[in-house]
Amino acid sequence: MHDIRDRRHHCNTLTKRLFCSTCGSTVYWESESFPGRVIVAIGNFADPSFPAPTVSVWEESRHPWVSLPPDTPLTRTAKQG
Repeated sequence: MHDIRDRRHHCNTLTKRLFCSTCGSTVYWESESFPGRVIVAIGNFADPSFPAPTVSVWEESRHPWVSLPPDTPLTRTAKQG
C-alpha cells in the first residue's frame, strides 16, 4: 500500500486516497470534508461479523440493492453542513 494520491474535488476539498500497490483497489481515504476521520472501503473486509455502518454518505449514488440498518444516519452527498 504505497500509492497515495491527493486530489481537489469540485467542491474544492482535498481528498487523500491510499491505493493497494498490487491491485489498485482503494484501501482508505481522508478528506477535508470529514476532518479527523479515516474512511475505509467496506469491500476490504470479508469477515461476516464486521460491524454495521455508522453513517452512509453519497446516498444519492447508493445502489437500490444496498440495505442499511434502519437507524443509520444518511447524508445525500459528502458535503456536510
